[in-house]
Amino acid sequence: MAIVRKKVTFAALFVAHATMAMTTARADDGPPPTPRHRLSWDNLIGARLNPLGLEDQFSIAYRARLYSHGSKILRSNHVGVTFSPSLSPANTRLGGALELKPASVFTLRASFYFIDYFGSFGSVQSFASHYDNTSDTALKQGKELGLNYSTSGYELTLHASAAVKFGPVAVQSEFAAQCMKLALRNGHPVFYNHRSTWSSRMVAGRCSVTRTLFILPR
Repeated sequence: MAIVRKKVTFAALFVAHATMAMTTARADDGPPPTPRHRLSWDNLIGARLNPLGLEDQFSIAYRARLYSHGSKILRSNHVGVTFSPSLSPANTRLGGALELKPASVFTLRASFYFIDYFGSFGSVQSFASHYDNTSDTALKQGKELGLNYSTSGYELTLHASAAVKFGPVAVQSEFAAQCMKLALRNGHPVFYNHRSTWSSRMVAGRCSVTRTLFILPR
């Protein structure tokens, strides 16, 4: 077991990480093989300022190697399953993900979470239109007026990433589609999603799509 630091989107207060791997030893001097079976767990307690939040994220993951190969392009491969619930003063998420990595340069992932909002800390607030004011001031006023309420729903995310290296430059392309469904009041189609890293507002029952390109010097 080891205590490590990880790069996250908000300030990490504590991170615990452990990995158990089972593989066979190699007699040659080449790189060690990818473990045939891998079991790991992480626990992160994090906080952020805008919007104000505190969350405990736990994750346990199992990965099984698909095949053994010496090529760098094919060496890192696996199929895996992850259970990753999270808890905050405003909501809880229960679910996980399935992941397929047929080669080092390509990954497919599908995740599903059940979400329950407690009606605390100003969540959830819903709106009649995308054009409604969702500034910090407006959300604070909505909380004071008691416009926030408890509700539940689900979140489905499909993610694909591919990477390639051209000399000293690495290029990674990511595609993600997220569908979120919540039971909103008053026929409102839009709610403020304080947790989303893509957009502060989501349309309940519909999907949003993002495409990201990273160009990194190596």
